[in-house]
Amino acid sequence: MDTTDAVRTGADNELLVGVCDWTGIFLDRATDLTDIKGAWIREVPRDQALSPVGGLTEAYGIWDDVKLVTHAPVYVSDLFIKPSVARKRLTVDVTVTNESDAATEVSVAAEVERSEAADELHRFTPQTVSVPAGESRGVTLEADWATPHLWSHLDPHLYFLRTTLSTGDVRRTRFGFREFEVRGPSFYLNGKKLNLLATS
Repeated sequence: MDTTDAVRTGADNELLVGVCDWTGIFLDRATDLTDIKGAWIREVPRDQALSPVGGLTEAYGIWDDVKLVTHAPVYVSDLFIKPSVARKRLTVDVTVTNESDAATEVSVAAEVERSEAADELHRFTPQTVSVPAGESRGVTLEADWATPHLWSHLDPHLYFLRTTLSTGDVRRTRFGFREFEVRGPSFYLNGKKLNLLATS
């Protein structure tokens, strides 16, 4: 949600976050749920419809972090990191949004932050994209990576990608180099068959 018009520059601001009950409204008509029985319902809902999502009906509240993020008028609005174990290649789709009043030509650069396992690949070739005022444009960065440290459930190694625009915007994104594939009824992680076990 864009809070630009609500923020008071140079003054204290308060961010209030509300939690919507999981028995929220999904229908536009009243529904009688008084006869519903079962341990999974904590009380008879008073609104219009009951829609339990998943099996954790007792777990509700704020699930993830709540952040207030500031950015320049020209910024990275979306990022999709696509590692390919089979192709030994890392692809990054970057969406640049221009909320200024003038068209802007932007250079998009990215690098994997150095670590013990990130010495082979550390930088993509920058790409230039023209973004009209009030619009968004995408650019794709690609680089070969012969021997990345692969992520798995047994070794959840993570990298950080730093994406920088020539306008000054910087975005840091955590990712694992991994690839999922389904062949027939079988699931593969990083080219190796893996049996998935679940309760349902």
